[in-house]
Amino acid sequence: MAIRQYIGARYVPRFMGTYDPTQVYEALDVVDNGLGTSYISKIPTPAGTPLNDTTHWTIYGASSGAVINLQNQINAINDELAEIGVRKFIFLGDSYGAGWTPDGDVVGWPDHVVSYLGIPAANHTVYNLGGVGFVNTVSGQNFITMIQNVAISDDPEDITDIVVAGGYNDIGSTVVNIENAIASFKTAASTRFPNARIHVGFIGYSKTRSKYDIATRRNAYIEACALNGIEYLHNTEYSLYNIFNFFASDGYHPNAAGQISIAKAIAQALISGSADVNHLYYPLELTGKNGFTITHAAATLASDYKNGMQTLYSRSGISITPDSGYNYGLCSGTNFIAVGDVTDGLFLGSSFGTPSFSIPCVCRLEGNSYREMTAIISFNQGEVRIALKSLNDAKNNWFNMTTLNVIMLPNFQFTFDSDLI
Repeated sequence: MAIRQYIGARYVPRFMGTYDPTQVYEALDVVDNGLGTSYISKIPTPAGTPLNDTTHWTIYGASSGAVINLQNQINAINDELAEIGVRKFIFLGDSYGAGWTPDGDVVGWPDHVVSYLGIPAANHTVYNLGGVGFVNTVSGQNFITMIQNVAISDDPEDITDIVVAGGYNDIGSTVVNIENAIASFKTAASTRFPNARIHVGFIGYSKTRSKYDIATRRNAYIEACALNGIEYLHNTEYSLYNIFNFFASDGYHPNAAGQISIAKAIAQALISGSADVNHLYYPLELTGKNGFTITHAAATLASDYKNGMQTLYSRSGISITPDSGYNYGLCSGTNFIAVGDVTDGLFLGSSFGTPSFSIPCVCRLEGNSYREMTAIISFNQGEVRIALKSLNDAKNNWFNMTTLNVIMLPNFQFTFDSDLI
């Protein structure tokens, strides 16, 4: 069988970044003039040929500047990846970094990051101490003393990157103390390792600690990094957020899956400055309680998570049925009843009863009559609560429902800030 082979000039454009007058360009090279307009060479173009030379150049299109920018970003990431193998790293962590859990040790996030980025053994040092933070001290040690004392085999001036990720042990510290400690860490690290870039990530989380406490300390990490010229590893804070199957039995140490999630986020952020944390279509299971049964079609109730925003959606109706006729009382929208629990899923809610949302519903009453109402649904630390709202027929007071046989909820979709969930 004959093999056909095309021999001739290149016909696919090549993106070359910003125009360089000292460079020789081939035909179909695309360059940017630095002002958002891009040009493509029509024929081989000698060095020093200006972009207004219409024999050699033509405008490539107003929108192609965005393509140039994208290509420049890709080139920058590729350059960053190429440099990773020759850079020298110090990784500092707490018990998360050590991989400790009450259920047995797992591989900690630093070892995963080293593997993902292909950092040679000779080019990195890992130092973990359980219980430490920037403020929190165990046996006289914290991240500040660790960077002062970490044993390395290289010349300190050869260290190019210091990566610190923690946070859980600082949740009990004040914001001011955290900010001051991070400033002190910057001084200590820069004194000993003058050529190192410092990267910090907040990865601490818990199934039971106050989300307000976690969020305010996370923000203290971010702000202190900005004030002290430290590169914060953006979105690494979401690597464990609300993903409760990423935790060991104690509810705050990451299990093997949690360590991988942390490591992937840190590796991304080290390359591009920010991680993209996505957990799509995570099924949600509700179990009725207090005499109520919750019914929904399998795999139709779920939530998505993306970088701090969480979407709850139902692709089929949900029925909430009491074991027998339930005397609800006035449908004022304030009479919340606990009807079930989240037994599996990412969507639990805070101790403040957030998130909550309102949707239309239909209730079946005594004698198989039906009434349209508004259902206010609230999630409170895994408990599902519902209140009903409806005026009476005279429109002069709330409807008094003496017998509730079933609440029927339609399809819905709502998106919330994950700090509320």
